[in-house]
Amino acid sequence: MKSLKEREGEEIIAILPFLHAAQLQRVKLHRVEEAGIWIESQPITNAILTGLRQPVGTKTPVWFVPWHQVTLIMDSLDQVALSEKAFGL
Repeated sequence: MKSLKEREGEEIIAILPFLHAAQLQRVKLHRVEEAGIWIESQPITNAILTGLRQPVGTKTPVWFVPWHQVTLIMDSLDQVALSEKAFGL
């Protein structure tokens, strides 16, 4: 598995309460710092542009999320994952 620092510039899956209290979100990890992470979220970007009634922004917004506001960051292994329920297990 890669460290978070090695994942800078990649999409990650996380639970970030300021986006949604319990829902997994896909966000782009821009930077990892000692105090937290910088992320980009397309749904929030869409909401901002909709609120401004603009189809395009001149810059892409990114957010700093302190570690105490990160509930979960998920990674995956390079192997098949099976649903036990789908296979009657």
